Amino acid sequence: MVWVWCETIPCSIFQLPTGRLDIVEVYDQDFDEKRAAPAGVSLFVAFVVDDLEGSQKEVCAAGIEASDIVWAAEAFDSPSLEGFGWFFVHAPDGDVYEIGSESE
Repeated sequence: MVWVWCETIPCSIFQLPTGRLDIVEVYDQDFDEKRAAPAGVSLFVAFVVDDLEGSQKEVCAAGIEASDIVWAAEAFDSPSLEGFGWFFVHAPDGDVYEIGSESE
């Protein structure tokens, strides 16, 4: 299944049969949308959590740099994405990770 957030983003999102948040995202090489993927990062891994806002607070309290939370429905003007959210973590080793969640 290919799922595209909106026509203005040059990407394809493939949803795997194992779960709604089990996805592979492929972006055009000229992609530049910091809400969806960090600038200058060619590969990153995402982790799914139950409490997105609590997880962000926990990461920040540990002194790790984190982005603001992106709520997909609002960011991409797409009601079908209601409940999806994520933020990016800049780990001490220099790698970038996405922390995401879907509210029930």
